[in-house]
Amino acid sequence: MTDRTLPQRTLGARQAAILSAIVREYIRSGEPIGSKHLVGRYRLDVSSATVRNDMALLEELGYLAQPHTSAGRIPTDLGYRWFVDASAAPRLAEGQQRELDDALAEPADLDVKLARASDILSRFTRYASAVLTPHLQVSRLRHLDLAWLGEKMVVAVLIGDGGRVEKRMIELESDVTEHEVEHVSHEINRTLGGLPLDEAQQQLQKMSKRASARDRALHTAVSESIGEMIETDRRVFVGGASNLAAEESFGSERETLRRVYEAMDRHSELLRLLDEAIRPVSVRIGSEGPVEDLHTISVVAAPYGVAGEGAGTLGVIGPTRMDYLRAMTIVAAVARTLEASLRELGR
Repeated sequence: MTDRTLPQRTLGARQAAILSAIVREYIRSGEPIGSKHLVGRYRLDVSSATVRNDMALLEELGYLAQPHTSAGRIPTDLGYRWFVDASAAPRLAEGQQRELDDALAEPADLDVKLARASDILSRFTRYASAVLTPHLQVSRLRHLDLAWLGEKMVVAVLIGDGGRVEKRMIELESDVTEHEVEHVSHEINRTLGGLPLDEAQQQLQKMSKRASARDRALHTAVSESIGEMIETDRRVFVGGASNLAAEESFGSERETLRRVYEAMDRHSELLRLLDEAIRPVSVRIGSEGPVEDLHTISVVAAPYGVAGEGAGTLGVIGPTRMDYLRAMTIVAAVARTLEASLRELGR
């Protein structure tokens, strides 16, 4: 269910219960957890001294850390990883599922649905959210509209079978008539409709060799335009970035927050964090992430499919003191509901 990138040791039942309680309490309060607090709140049938001994062992094993000599313990990345792998995520609240269904069931194009999914993720979790568009390369060509805008200007509107719409302006070196543009548009849709985009582009290049000299220039320009769409197809819808500024876990670490914001603006780091998600949900905790500057944050992500297209990914970004189980539930539900919605859109 999750990534396992940190080594773990098998724990006894009491040690597991203590570690689970510390993680839950620290996520809730943000304060180091002491043995007396655990015994009192969780009614552990052992003494505080026994709990302290187990906490010391858990620290030795790398699951806990002690920020100050006189303080209690806090989870490490390994402690969070154990907790995520050992715990069952809760069910999504019925009210949230209804809101999710209603928001994504409304008629809208792909970009609008992805923006809505990003908004829901940030509102439900109170973390920053990101939704990565699917790969366009394997999408099938549903339709390609070519519109004549002038003697040397054409706009290409490509519609994929997952509801994806891409537009490109094409500037030609020689004049073209509106009739010629309409002819080529009809020819492309009649011949190439239903093919994967990369295959459609290759076939269009072959068609250009058999076309008249005037049509050949337009064929070539449209083929190049489709290639550009495929190469630059991935976009990221980001939401709830302000939630990070309000997150107490970052405290006075303004430099950390600045790096996170910069990464979200550049999108390239987000692609790396999101793109390796597996079903039903993946969790990258702190130092498990591939971006060294972002080792103070965690990412919970899940892929979603679109008919005929490679999987897109969505997820939430927050501090390592994240409510992982709740985030996993919400991310998985949004991915599942978005996928069903886009399946209807692609019909």
